[in-house]
Amino acid sequence: MSSNHTDTSLYPTESELVKITEISEKLEAEAVAPYKAISGGFAKAEMYEYDENTFELELKFGVQSDVADSVHSEYHSIDRKTMELTT
Repeated sequence: MSSNHTDTSLYPTESELVKITEISEKLEAEAVAPYKAISGGFAKAEMYEYDENTFELELKFGVQSDVADSVHSEYHSIDRKTMELTT
């Protein structure tokens, strides 16, 4: 997690972090499903930015191995008030 903010009041709370983790794990599970049978298949969601309104996630998924290298990225937002995905 990284942010350019020095205002600690914007830091995610413990309950927000729990919900972000739940959402991240769901995104990862959905993204990795087509790659589960392939060696090197992966999915990883990380929060890369946040502000008073949203948490921004980057989801990387695909295959990385000796034979194949196909990595995709998606960007998702979580509304901070509802803690629901908006994109």
